[in-house]
Amino acid sequence: MTENSIKKPLVKKPIGSIWDSKHRWAREIKCSLEPSGPVTCELCGTSHPKLPEMPTEEGDYDIDDYIYHIYDLFGYQVVGECCGLVFDRMFKAWGRAFALAYIKDTCETPTTLDFTGLMITVVHGVNEAKEQIECATESTEKIRSALKHLISFEEEKKPN
Repeated sequence: MTENSIKKPLVKKPIGSIWDSKHRWAREIKCSLEPSGPVTCELCGTSHPKLPEMPTEEGDYDIDDYIYHIYDLFGYQVVGECCGLVFDRMFKAWGRAFALAYIKDTCETPTTLDFTGLMITVVHGVNEAKEQIECATESTEKIRSALKHLISFEEEKKPN
């Protein structure tokens, strides 16, 4: 977006970087990558400077040091590096409703790749939850065992 076409910002200051999110929005939400800048976030009005040119030779470097993550949010250009946490706020407000609607819509077309992806995600999530439950159960059993030994040790120490 050119400086002349920038919309009036919706918020007074940056919301927070997408990299501060506890979620994986940067990998999940479609975005365009602005390789050099400068770029302006239309959500908060922050102008981001031109970044260094990306190295052309192969090497060990982080591509995120050379690009901006640009998202379209209701027609506003959002720069992930300053306002990416807007997606966390949206998720907190509407995540459950969106998830239920997505599941319902996706299940109506069980022959699509979206449905397959959803099922893989659900199975993976259930397996992760099962592992966490088993780990918690194992920890609880260890605590119970330790308490039994402590109680029996204390009872042995009591004079008759």
